[in-house]
Amino acid sequence: MSRFFFNVNINGQLIEVRTFNSANNMQSVTGGFVDFVGAMTAMNNLDAEGCSGSTALAQAMCSAADDLRAQFTGEANNGATLRVYGSTDGDENSSPSTPCGGSNWQDEVRSKYVVETPAVEFNPTIFTGTVSITSQHLDAVEQDSGKKGVISTRSSTFEFLQELAVATGGEIELISDSDGDNPNEPWFDKGK
Repeated sequence: MSRFFFNVNINGQLIEVRTFNSANNMQSVTGGFVDFVGAMTAMNNLDAEGCSGSTALAQAMCSAADDLRAQFTGEANNGATLRVYGSTDGDENSSPSTPCGGSNWQDEVRSKYVVETPAVEFNPTIFTGTVSITSQHLDAVEQDSGKKGVISTRSSTFEFLQELAVATGGEIELISDSDGDNPNEPWFDKGK
């Protein structure tokens, strides 16, 4: 939250935090788009959650891009950057086949971020360990395309999220599940 709101390169104004798991079960933690105080209040009131269940990743990603455009197209047309920050440790496995799921979910998500306007930047945080990344080929994506915006046709979920970030100008953060045990990291649980 601090990076989004207080980094001068981002200068975030409003954010909505959502959880997603099974199909059609997205919930707004913040109750809509809020400022820093509203976002921190909502985050501090979250219950602890374990890693289990389904992942309606495609539906969450498409819905986030659609909702940003629906509410902030005017701001984007005046120079604001629309950003989605996605955080997952799982593979897409629960989105309904329409409007943004099924076997071609990567193509549908790609279209929401790379083709539709105004542009939406995607910034993934990928928790590894429980689900391993097949390979990191960000260099290959950039070398093969020679330009921003080209994504390979079919990738593992984690590769796809990284490729989409590169194509939209987003930042990628990889966090190992074991990083939570390192007291020097910002996500360390000091209550342990």
